[in-house]
Amino acid sequence: NWINYRTKRSYNRFNVRWRKSTISADLVEDNNGKTYRIKFEWGDKNKAYVLHVFNLFDEWVLSQPHKKERISPKGNLVINWGFQTFSHKAFNYLAELFLLDKGGKKGISENLVLDHLTPRGLAYWFMDDGGKLDYNKNSKNRSVVLNTHSFTDLDVEKMCDQISNKFDLLCEVRSNKNKKIIVIKDTSYPRFYQLINPYLLEEMKYKLPKFPL
Repeated sequence: NWINYRTKRSYNRFNVRWRKSTISADLVEDNNGKTYRIKFEWGDKNKAYVLHVFNLFDEWVLSQPHKKERISPKGNLVINWGFQTFSHKAFNYLAELFLLDKGGKKGISENLVLDHLTPRGLAYWFMDDGGKLDYNKNSKNRSVVLNTHSFTDLDVEKMCDQISNKFDLLCEVRSNKNKKIIVIKDTSYPRFYQLINPYLLEEMKYKLPKFPL
């Protein structure tokens, strides 16, 4: 059928893309763990990024990104955009890397960063879950953050060490909202920027520190 045809045609492209990129998403188990699908969702401010990621997975989705609206606890309108892939065994590989038990608890394989993360993947990680450490308008601090709140403290420490070793970046783990995050220090910002800049969308550069290199 149509799905199987497109799946066979694009399977290798999928593997190449995921080995080069790290895109934040939710893996959803189907068929008692025999297959998985991926759900994506971002805020309205990042709609350009939503469409970009959608185009990366165009052969694995059946419908366009859809708009979702809700009212926040403070009474504000919140708009998100999301889409999901169809379920397929090709995504089982990702489950082996990120879901470490049958309950679907998020974790990481032993050498996830060392074996799989590339500069392009680091750029997508930053566009997904990164930002400035200091949002003070006049701040000259160029430290950047990778938000890792949903991982265990041990996994965050492990990822921090591996990022530092693999990319020659000065990193440290800090606490934020009673969870651990990864901070890439100010002195490593030029190196970090050099690594990720070729892959950053123009619309996502607002996340970068404003102070020059």
